[in-house]
Amino acid sequence: MNREIDLLVDAAEILDARNTDTELQRIRKKAMSMDKENKYNSEEGLDASLNYHTINMRSRFRDIVNKDRNNNRVEWKREPYFYWVERGIYRLLKNDEKDIFRIAIDKDLDIIYKDFYSLYQLKNEVKEIIG
Repeated sequence: MNREIDLLVDAAEILDARNTDTELQRIRKKAMSMDKENKYNSEEGLDASLNYHTINMRSRFRDIVNKDRNNNRVEWKREPYFYWVERGIYRLLKNDEKDIFRIAIDKDLDIIYKDFYSLYQLKNEVKEIIG
């Protein structure tokens, strides 16, 4: 595990966060317990890393004003891993959800720039475009 996000994804996988809505606190605690080198011991740092890879929450934006609209190199577009369910609750994205999200990026759909949106809304927007 070289990167903080890899540690977080591995921790979330162990907690079955792909199939179960999981508390951020549990993901963080599991990641910290797996970090044998104690490289990632900041709760705030872990939370920020997870948020940067979450497709539907305001804190993912590096450029708050333009909401990263002209930057495809940001983490949440390049490596989407998490879905924000509600305050403090996350889920790992499933492969089909990542595919839908990538279509939305390719089509530059406005929904991906909203502060918050549901996967249901995202799927409906993509469905309207691709038929």
